[in-house]
Amino acid sequence: MTTLLVMQLADADLATVKTGLAQVPDFTILVGSDALTDEQLANVEITLGWDQHLGQRLLNLPHHHLRWVQTFSAGVDYLPFAALKAADVIVSNVSGIHAVPISEFVMGGLLFHTRGLDFAVDNQQHAQWVRPRGLSVLSGQQMLVYGTGHIGEAIAKLAQAFGMITVGVNHDGHPVANFDRTVDDQHSVAELTHSQVIVNVMPLTQETHHFFDAEFFSQLQNQPVFVNVGRGPSVDTQALIAALKTQLSYAIIDVVDPEPLPADSPLWQAPNALVAPHISGLYANYGRDAMAIFTKNLKQFLVDGTLAQNQVDLNRGY
Repeated sequence: MTTLLVMQLADADLATVKTGLAQVPDFTILVGSDALTDEQLANVEITLGWDQHLGQRLLNLPHHHLRWVQTFSAGVDYLPFAALKAADVIVSNVSGIHAVPISEFVMGGLLFHTRGLDFAVDNQQHAQWVRPRGLSVLSGQQMLVYGTGHIGEAIAKLAQAFGMITVGVNHDGHPVANFDRTVDDQHSVAELTHSQVIVNVMPLTQETHHFFDAEFFSQLQNQPVFVNVGRGPSVDTQALIAALKTQLSYAIIDVVDPEPLPADSPLWQAPNALVAPHISGLYANYGRDAMAIFTKNLKQFLVDGTLAQNQVDLNRGY
């Protein structure tokens, strides 16, 4: 009998899980709750989703059977990597399903700003007919994307469709589809002076924590637009607030540190910032597409204990 523990899923997603696994023989589904006994937790082999309190409780048991964690997210920086590695637990995520919605969010935010829609919204609130100055087009602008995975590649594809020059940044500068060229971490600095748009889609690791700090923003000379759809702690929030007054012309922020953004944060009032409540990766069929990855992995896991796709490298953190 294989036991699955489902943690922190919406009711609709939980119903999808139960329906999808109804025909799987010898399968027990537990729903995350503090009422679960240690004996029940000790029998769990798979978790779908992760809850810090319940997950840590499971890992702290003298004996447990946990073998695989399937997250319901792409980012996995919230997982206890050391404990999972020590227990020889494998991890997979749902990387890939966010590429289309996040890339559309990025381009939508850029068009909102460059084509004066932000100005139009403000006009409408005040019932005034005033035309903005300095409207621009995306065509011909250079976009520098930090992170060339599924999401970065999808962003670059749409950016090229708008006639933008796309430059990707990854560890070793290896080429990636939809980028006109790629550079490694060390050579990305030279691209800053030529880029009108800078996008962060890097995973959160020790190396990327506060990557975009005061020193980074001080290198900007042509007041580009900054977009963060990666992870909030990749950006030093106070440095971002300061940069909006000098080094940046505009910022599109979907993730921030901390979340939720405190009501007294100056970011809310910044006239040149668009702040969204971490929505860029959401869409109607998220649960269906996440379950498709889980189901594919489950079929292989039940055969030989390995995964078909999206296994996370616990040493690298993504």
